[in-house]
Amino acid sequence: MVKIKKMLILILCILVCFLIQTSLLPYFSLAGIVPNVMLILVVSYAYIVGQKEGMLLGFFVGFLMDLFCGELIGPYALFYTYIGYFSGFFHFIYYTEIIILPLILIVGLDFVFNMGIYVMFFLLRNRLDFGFYFSHIIVPEMIYTLAVGVFLYKLLHMVLGHTKPEISEGGM
Repeated sequence: MVKIKKMLILILCILVCFLIQTSLLPYFSLAGIVPNVMLILVVSYAYIVGQKEGMLLGFFVGFLMDLFCGELIGPYALFYTYIGYFSGFFHFIYYTEIIILPLILIVGLDFVFNMGIYVMFFLLRNRLDFGFYFSHIIVPEMIYTLAVGVFLYKLLHMVLGHTKPEISEGGM
């Protein structure tokens, strides 16, 4: 019963974040830039629970983004899977009171995510104006995602912090 409750909470978080990112935040875009709420969700969850679960969530979130928002099936699933895996590395130094590390992860991985998007969707299509993309897309999105991430991480931590898997008393 507890696992079902945790799974339902996670599914609800995914759906709410997806709806916020695709339906609500475009109305609050700044110069056409929208914060990456799904990245905040994946980083937060992987940081709280670990690599395997972070990878799985990253894949499903990325696949959802591919289905509804992407031009191709697969790139977002791949990027979010890597983001979940990498964020899960820091699970071992997870402390509930420290917020700076997940925010650094959110900003750094948003940069990596946008670089991957640039390479896959622009550079391979011979659109080489990296300076414009960096100054008008990557940096503003990183700042906007960080600003939203400060508040959303705390909220996700309250909701998802209770879905952390229990450690058995008999060892590993």
